[in-house]
Amino acid sequence: MKGGKLCDSYKDQSGEDIYELGQPLFPNVYLDKNNPNLLIKIINDKNEYLLSKLLENNGFVPKVYGYFHCKQYIKVPKYTVAQQRIKAYNSFNPNSKKDLGEIAYTEVEKPVQYMVMERIHGNSLISSSPETNSSNVKTYIDEIYRLYNVLADKGFVLNDLAARNIILSNNGKIYFIDFDPVYAENTMKAIPLSKRLSKETLLSNLLKEINTINSYGGRKRRRTRNRRRNIKKTMKRKRTHK
Repeated sequence: MKGGKLCDSYKDQSGEDIYELGQPLFPNVYLDKNNPNLLIKIINDKNEYLLSKLLENNGFVPKVYGYFHCKQYIKVPKYTVAQQRIKAYNSFNPNSKKDLGEIAYTEVEKPVQYMVMERIHGNSLISSSPETNSSNVKTYIDEIYRLYNVLADKGFVLNDLAARNIILSNNGKIYFIDFDPVYAENTMKAIPLSKRLSKETLLSNLLKEINTINSYGGRKRRRTRNRRRNIKKTMKRKRTHK
């Protein structure tokens, strides 16, 4: 797979083989219809690839098959909003032959970095119902904590070991994902026990994350229901007044 192919097609999903996973939990993650066992992840820092590559043979980190970079052309505003309005108004002058898009936007190069890695068939620990998520965390906390300590013994600090970054595969195996340098670092020496999380703290953090997301989702669903209810009331009043 060449970098140019992805850069040309990953944003243009209509009729393309490469398409976005489409889940808010996994932004900038793409799949290839021709390679269902591969996953394409846009990254901000090459060190994420390097960290993942260092850990891939431990059995609980997806295998990494390559790092690529290329350039993508994107359109950005050429003028302020006020200037765009003036330009748009002037463009309707019969003597003007410039296209609105040409007037308002210009193309710039944007560097794109991505890695091709193994796709783990399963779900993150916040992908299912809140009850299932909590149950899975409690069931697998011993294994999660064991893997956390394996990384700590190797000198890896995970500043964001979150439920959304833990995958439970379809065959019941735990995987850690997302080694963005913002959340992970390699100290090159074992992390002292005094600086590690206890199993109880880790469990509490994961359950708190699930409850927070569930609470946010509940509020969002209630807002949606209220909005629909208000629309129905408005439509009913309009019919009554006719």
